[in-house]
Amino acid sequence: MVKVRWYGPTLVLLLTVLTIMVIGPSLSRQIVHAGKAEEIRLIQQSLEQSGTLAQLSQAFRDVASTVEPSVVSIQVLQKTNGRRGSLPNGAPMGPEELFERWFNPHGRTPQQRQPNQQQDEEEIEGYDQYNPLRPYGSGSGWVFNDQGYIITNNHVVTKQDGKTPADEIKVKFHDGRERIATIVGTDPKSDIAVIKVDGPVIPAKLADHESIAQGDIVFAFGSPFGIEFSMSQGIVSATNRRNLQIIGGDGFEDFIQTDAAINPGNSGGPLTNIYGHVIGMNTAIASRTGASNGIGFAIPITMVKSIADQIV
Repeated sequence: MVKVRWYGPTLVLLLTVLTIMVIGPSLSRQIVHAGKAEEIRLIQQSLEQSGTLAQLSQAFRDVASTVEPSVVSIQVLQKTNGRRGSLPNGAPMGPEELFERWFNPHGRTPQQRQPNQQQDEEEIEGYDQYNPLRPYGSGSGWVFNDQGYIITNNHVVTKQDGKTPADEIKVKFHDGRERIATIVGTDPKSDIAVIKVDGPVIPAKLADHESIAQGDIVFAFGSPFGIEFSMSQGIVSATNRRNLQIIGGDGFEDFIQTDAAINPGNSGGPLTNIYGHVIGMNTAIASRTGASNGIGFAIPITMVKSIADQIV
């Protein structure tokens, strides 16, 4: 008698295994994806319903709204060399080219005119009054009081020697107003300077230095790399940083250290606490690249106020 083998159950099992092998990974991924999507949805819902986070974000906004009206962007300008002007397209132009353009429409050459040396020198001296002031540096500052006094760094408003005042100082407010400022006084040893503008101003609120402690949330305001009215956030990394040789061997140093981003152009801007009160003035960074590396320094408000009061 011939025995007939029945492979039905085995075949069903094999087909089931093959099906799982084919669609199993895809199904698993779909299940995992659905679970992850639901997890994300719940987290988003939790964030949206979190009153604490909303209050924190609003507090940061309030600090910006409070501080920005008293922050200024500073542009320093210097006179160009008396022997060089500029063409409309920015190309350099010396006194001979200037003379040709304005006083020699017939195109005679300097040799054909045959000017004497003394006349040339007098002409060159006369060009000084037409030489434009050109930007050569920028920084930040903040309004010290309602009389128009503005605090900034000495190195912002002086030339490279740290003593000679800039030829012109232009101050721009957050609302777009621009004013020409005059230097009231500077203190190179503390790197503090006071300048003054005319017109209505909104002074910043000063904080009590005694309330500053490591771990406090702080905000740095200014115009880093010329990008006006920026705000960064961090904490007080340390206080009473001395002997860093930032200002120089004979400088007065007692810095607040912060990891709030401070970059070139932030110098002179205010460092504030969570109430929008100025606790210091952004002054320097420790960096091998010239940009923020998370180690910035600000002059404490007590020192700033003491020096400013003496200058004013």
